[in-house]
Amino acid sequence: MSAPTVIPASVLVDRALTRLWRAKTAAFRMPYDTPAQSAARARTIAELFGRERRWWEVLTRHSSSEVAWPYRQAVIEATAKARGDAIFWNETAAFWTARANGATADEADAARWSA
Repeated sequence: MSAPTVIPASVLVDRALTRLWRAKTAAFRMPYDTPAQSAARARTIAELFGRERRWWEVLTRHSSSEVAWPYRQAVIEATAKARGDAIFWNETAAFWTARANGATADEADAARWSA
């Protein structure tokens, strides 16, 4: 019986980020002509950035201390950027969901901040 193949975390993360890049490209092309479409698009994009953040965190946890500091720092910054992007798109989804449900722009803006 042979030992199972171990795939390095960096390879798994690379594959996942490539799939996410394709998915985000498709999500950014989703229609946003109505508030409901805008909300659906924003929710999809937010979920994808959330996944991206989690994959960067996998790489952070599994990077060797032998990896040069600038590369580790770049992973930390990529994680933070993906987190910020997910927050932005979640807030945007809350705004457009409120607008789709008939809220005024001011009411929807308040909903965005409570997301």
